[in-house]
Amino acid sequence: MAESKPISWIKDDWQEAKSRALTENKLIAVDVWATWCHTCLAMKNFVFTQPKLRQLQSQHVWLSLDYDQPRNVDFFRKYRINAFPTFMIIDPTKDNVIARWLGSGSADEMLQFFRHVNRTPDGILSQAQIALASQKYKKAINLLESNLTKKKHKKNQTRLLSAYAEALRKIDLKTCAIKNEGFLDQVSNNAQGLDYVMLVSSCAESIPDSNVKIRILSKIKDRLVLALQSSDLDISADDHSSILATLSSIYKKLGNDLLAHRTKVQQMTLLERAAQKAPSPKSKATFDAHRLSCYLGLGELAKAEHMLKKTQKELPNDFNTLWRLAILYRHMDRYDEGISAVDEALRLGYGPRRIRLFSAKIDLLVANNQIKEAREASKLARAEIASQDKSLIRTYWLSELNSKEKLIQSHRDH
Repeated sequence: MAESKPISWIKDDWQEAKSRALTENKLIAVDVWATWCHTCLAMKNFVFTQPKLRQLQSQHVWLSLDYDQPRNVDFFRKYRINAFPTFMIIDPTKDNVIARWLGSGSADEMLQFFRHVNRTPDGILSQAQIALASQKYKKAINLLESNLTKKKHKKNQTRLLSAYAEALRKIDLKTCAIKNEGFLDQVSNNAQGLDYVMLVSSCAESIPDSNVKIRILSKIKDRLVLALQSSDLDISADDHSSILATLSSIYKKLGNDLLAHRTKVQQMTLLERAAQKAPSPKSKATFDAHRLSCYLGLGELAKAEHMLKKTQKELPNDFNTLWRLAILYRHMDRYDEGISAVDEALRLGYGPRRIRLFSAKIDLLVANNQIKEAREASKLARAEIASQDKSLIRTYWLSELNSKEKLIQSHRDH
């Protein structure tokens, strides 16, 4: 028997995928990713490359969509994206989402998700995911709240809770943390379950009452430590790194600087080993975002520069590496080099992600006391926003730009 071929993705062409799916009477399996998303890269470089997923090739038409590519804007106007990566299965005859998966997963989980799809979705999980795909968060919450603890849904409880937290997070962060506090021990020790725990952690950060915040963060800390001690833990290096990053941050907020530092060192060790084992420069770069964060946190700036310079040499057209170099040079007070790096990133960058590149440039210019140039960069950033489809601009990117523009204003006031 001939060996099955790897999944063949149609890249950034929704109309081609839809046309082929209609001709072949198939569903469309969609991977929405971004070049700067480490979880997206981990899934592309380490999960979908596994041979067991080859058996799915003929089941669907496979479509890979870069979130920042301008040619994909029509798709993202219709199908809104809450997180990266987002995997969807779309029925081309009706243009509707019939299944959805957020974040990472193992090869076995992806195999089950993409294999068992019903053109007529049923069940609470399917209904909730469809509501989330349409950004009908209150509907999703209403669907889920009365079903989270029912025995008949126990096998799907982790994914139900993940959907519940996702919906609540869009409504109110404090409510998300408090309502999910009691479910932390009821999710599996897999990527989805631990992503859920970390999502609740991000919600807890917003709680103004320090006693409530500390209580919930302490429970999350205990849950993540227990997961890492589990003998059956089966998650990717990228997911493991995310858990350690969350733990280190929680230790810091709980006032335990020593454990925060030790956990950061543990994360760095994990990442270095994973990068060393990576089979190619492209897959190795999966870990650059977390490695840079660790280097900055540990004050090992020379190592960060060595890593990014090497990636830049191996992947010269990756604007993310130049953006990260610019951030690093800001920390090293090497402003001119940082400005040069971010200008090159802007030359190579595309789509709404350019807003973050402009934010980095403004930060460097202000730090270098080039206030006039910073104002010009701010104008260019606003022109960039005006040229982009509003549905593609992440709220955080705007908040970041606003904070950089306040730096310009503070210099004007002085």
